[in-house]
Amino acid sequence: MIDSLPTAKHLPLKVRRSNEIQLRRQLSRRYNRISQVYQSLRANTLIRKDVDYIVDDGQIQLIDQHTGRVLTENRYQQGLHIALEDKEGLTVLHENETMAEISVWGFIQLYSNISGLTGTAMEIKGELFHYYGLYTVKIHPSHPIIRSDYNSKLYQKTDTAGEEDSVD
Repeated sequence: MIDSLPTAKHLPLKVRRSNEIQLRRQLSRRYNRISQVYQSLRANTLIRKDVDYIVDDGQIQLIDQHTGRVLTENRYQQGLHIALEDKEGLTVLHENETMAEISVWGFIQLYSNISGLTGTAMEIKGELFHYYGLYTVKIHPSHPIIRSDYNSKLYQKTDTAGEEDSVD
């Protein structure tokens, strides 16, 4: 239905865009309602009080299924935690929203030179080369330091010509 809107040439572009935005909002609201119902069903049928979570000081606290310890900072995602709060009659705290994500590969691609220091890279040497094209070199702790440390620079502003003023 949305795909047919841009091809409706008999309507002005402004009307087609307005119709598409309105239809996308309707579909989004419907999807959100379906998701809320689904998470409410999960909260009321699958997630058990005093087994999967406890209510402590007016908040849902998750329980680690392997250790039995309370996970104080953890929350279920995708509306399940909200559904549990509603089930228990607690004040509903809204979920945190992820504003941006980046993959390791995407992060590495941001830089022309990659280097790092770790004690565990030799164990995954093959993976680092296979997936990211990164070579891994073992340097013994007794190896002399050849790194050059430079003073920090603080850039106060950027000139319109593209030259920066720096303070050492």
